[in-house]
Amino acid sequence: MNGHGARVWPWVRRAYRWCDENIEYKLMNLTYVLCVSIVFVEAVRRYLFRSQAPWSGQAAIYLFIWLSWIGCAYALKSRAHLRFDEIRRRLPYTAQFLLQQLDYVIWISLCAIISWFAIQQMLVQARLGSVVQGTDHFPLWVAFLGIPFGWGLILWRAIHCVVEDIQRYRAGKPIVDTFALEQVA
Repeated sequence: MNGHGARVWPWVRRAYRWCDENIEYKLMNLTYVLCVSIVFVEAVRRYLFRSQAPWSGQAAIYLFIWLSWIGCAYALKSRAHLRFDEIRRRLPYTAQFLLQQLDYVIWISLCAIISWFAIQQMLVQARLGSVVQGTDHFPLWVAFLGIPFGWGLILWRAIHCVVEDIQRYRAGKPIVDTFALEQVA
């Protein structure tokens, strides 16, 4: 490997590690702050000045969509997603593992289906030149991008969970985690 490649790979590893540890959390906070700020400012403007930006309602809705799907990926990463552990804990070890893997097959299948249709809708909006209601130039496809982006993060986290579960299974460690809210806060 030449000198340039040797300098780049450590930076790529650090960037990947940072994204792996922080991306959902930072993006959730950003979209939440933006959404709340827009709603708050526009509520104050509407109350005090009887005026409101025509795009504010739509912007808050689209930011909430981004927040929801990014939050779903965060829940999958922290294994805080909906599951029924009481029954699984009573099953044999291999059955626990196989059911956990079935969960991730379903997640990955949903990622493919939802992303496909969301991208098709984005392409239609881009072809039509649609803009977010209340704006003159902000493309609607950018607002719709939150769906495949969020599901891309979900796919990334599902694959991480599959790899981690296979490693745990081979090592004989418990398959089903216990989840506590303190772990994500």
